[in-house]
Amino acid sequence: KMEKLKKVDFSMNRITEIVNFSAIFPVIQTANFSFNLLKQVPNSISTSIVDLELSGNRIKTFSEDIQNLSSLQKLDISFNKLSEIPKLPKSLKKLYANNNSIQKVEDSDLPLLESFTFSVNSLEKIPNFSNHISKSLFFARNRINLISLEMVTKSVEQINLTENNITEIPIELFTLPNLRFLNLDSNKIKEIPNEIENSNIS
Repeated sequence: KMEKLKKVDFSMNRITEIVNFSAIFPVIQTANFSFNLLKQVPNSISTSIVDLELSGNRIKTFSEDIQNLSSLQKLDISFNKLSEIPKLPKSLKKLYANNNSIQKVEDSDLPLLESFTFSVNSLEKIPNFSNHISKSLFFARNRINLISLEMVTKSVEQINLTENNITEIPIELFTLPNLRFLNLDSNKIKEIPNEIENSNIS
């Protein structure tokens, strides 16, 4: 039992399972298990965890207990085999979930979320993270067919929705005061609204 250990790095190994995580690392704050052979997010993760790196594994399942990690600020689950994301904790500030097979993301209230990416997945709609403060939306290479304005805050500066199934551009996008970058290439758009002339996109 590592009662004082706050940081561990076991990246680039061949770990397949982490048993009794919270018992072994009761006060851990930063844990890096990226590029191993994990098939699921470890159960009973210590509630002290702040930064959890799990990218480059073979993770398919995600326990709903993740929402109870009240100190978690950064979560990297990119380059795995996830298809669903459960409700996430309000404390989360950074989320990286690109290069999975994600089809469903549970609604979450994430008032501190300032950065996230879901590029290269199988999403059909933009996840609903209410009250987020992110200035960038990265959802390239999914199956999104509609730009949901519920997720587009007035503070957003960049939107990347390349290689999706979008057919229409909502004119409300062009009223966003801080939007400077909009990438919609390789979609199914047939018409560009005239309102684009009044936008701040450069």
